Amino acid sequence: MTIIKILRVEQTHLYTIGVISVDTITKGFTLELPYRQNQQSISCIPPGNYAIKKYRSSRFNRTCIKVCNVHDRVDISIHPGNKISHTRGCILPGMQLRTGTHGILQTNMSSKCLGEVLSCFRDIATLSIESTF
Repeated sequence: MTIIKILRVEQTHLYTIGVISVDTITKGFTLELPYRQNQQSISCIPPGNYAIKKYRSSRFNRTCIKVCNVHDRVDISIHPGNKISHTRGCILPGMQLRTGTHGILQTNMSSKCLGEVLSCFRDIATLSIESTF
């Protein structure tokens, strides 16, 4: 089974930055909210292993990745987005990091990174999230 790994490498009071890889091959970066006790809409999800599956998002009009069985959370996905304001607890992939408004890091080429990750598995896989801090 394919394993998608997010290694969280930096966290501030505004955001969390990670590196996303598929079967040990780096695909890009991730942008998430900081960890705030797993609270709905204001926190990234806890580190751990999760089942994931592809799904068609009507909001984004494209295929995204649903993160399943997140304790006390609903509607968590990996979807396109470049700014921290584009997430309410989901994971935003990107090919690069850049400094945006007010010095806050952003991702870019989010749809391209998501497409590369999606192309690496059929319908279901495992998401492993770890932190270095």
